[in-house]
Amino acid sequence: IGGVIEFALSVSLMGGAGAIDTNFGSGGSVSAGAANFSQVWNQIRVQSDGSIVTVGTKSPFLPGNSNIIVGRYLSTGAIDFTFNGGNLVELDFGSAGLVRPDEGISVAIQSDGRILVGGSSANGLTTNVLGSTVIGPLDFALARLNANGTLDTTFGVGGKLIADFGGSDSLRRVVALPGGRILALGSSSATANAFMVAYNGNGTLDNGFGSAGRVTLNLATVGDAAVVNGQVLVTGSASNLDSMVSSRYN
Repeated sequence: IGGVIEFALSVSLMGGAGAIDTNFGSGGSVSAGAANFSQVWNQIRVQSDGSIVTVGTKSPFLPGNSNIIVGRYLSTGAIDFTFNGGNLVELDFGSAGLVRPDEGISVAIQSDGRILVGGSSANGLTTNVLGSTVIGPLDFALARLNANGTLDTTFGVGGKLIADFGGSDSLRRVVALPGGRILALGSSSATANAFMVAYNGNGTLDNGFGSAGRVTLNLATVGDAAVVNGQVLVTGSASNLDSMVSSRYN
């Protein structure tokens, strides 16, 4: 109302002793923001050259078309102008006539420098019993960017992929596998246990993985995942929600 509202994105670097590294960015932090939008970074990854890749969500203050955002900074905290001209990449999984609020959750760097982005995309907006506008059921949302920030059109449809697993589906982590394959981990209201799904480098299901590309986990929710010595380590919570679980898969 007569003013500008801005929630800023911020990245900070701490030194080995726990003190903020004032050589990074401005006094140890870099920030970015957009008027009248809430923005948040949800995950950060460091490339082999020291560049910092971040993924998050840009949302209007009222329910609407939130989008996934991706940024890249040099190791000094300076904006990387070789990535989308120094601007944030904004990914919208909606289409003409369909608003799909999106949330950026996870990011992974492939060995060739391409960037995997994972999150959730809501199946439109709906009205609840109180008459309020809310987002619809979620689907897995994946995208792959070239090293310069452009969409990699060899992946999925135009660089993006939406997967519906029969309920409200929440992707929590995306992992780059050896050989260019991709692993997406999350949960669905349609199943009691969390699961992971493997994709080939072009975004098609890897049917040689588990059952039709999918493996059910002994977890209710996924916390994090990593590839170590060719095996997948997954952490999360048990179905009774009072235990933490770590598992390893071939």
